[in-house]
Order: sequence, then C-alpha cells, then structure tokens
Amino acid sequence: SRRRPDRRVWLYGAMEDKDRRPILDAILPHVDRVVCVRGESSSRFTSPELLAEEVRAAGGKAEVMDTAARAAQELARKMRTRDEVLVAGSLYMIGDVREALGIE
Repeated sequence: SRRRPDRRVWLYGAMEDKDRRPILDAILPHVDRVVCVRGESSSRFTSPELLAEEVRAAGGKAEVMDTAARAAQELARKMRTRDEVLVAGSLYMIGDVREALGIE
C-alpha cells in the first residue's frame, strides 16, 4: 500500500453558488492543513477568508493566500520530498493552478 505523505496540504478554492460542506466533510479528515484561495478565471469565486472560516468551523487548520496561481507556485517551492498537495474545490481553480505551474 502507498505510504502516507509527511504533510498533505489542500489548496482549496470554490465558487460562491456551490454547497461547500460536502467537500469539506469528504476531504478535511485527510489533510493536515488547508490553503484557501481565490481563482482568477471567474468572478464567482468565494472569498478565501470565508472559505477559511468554514474550514475552521469544520475543525480544520486554514490559512489564506491571495490567488490559486501564487499559492501553487509557493507551495511547489516549499514542498519537501514526502509532502503532497491536493488541489480541489473548483475545476476553474484547477485550471488556474495548471496554467501557473505550466502543466498542460
């Protein structure tokens, strides 16, 4: 079986009109902390500050970074060999991260 990473960080951005509680319930137990961001490809993203409040209310550790692209680049620079970053919450945000990291 696959060994658990030393640290698992969730890069999380979501749209305003989505029910976010189900994704928190599904993913939060499996991550060490959450970096809440706003995607850049749509004006419909929930503020990262509100996402962080929701994560904390659900029992998680959250921090706020301004954009998904910058957060992805910073996390990529800071990752250690046995760290893992999960990017989830919005397909639009995933697109922003892929573009920022040069992933086609």
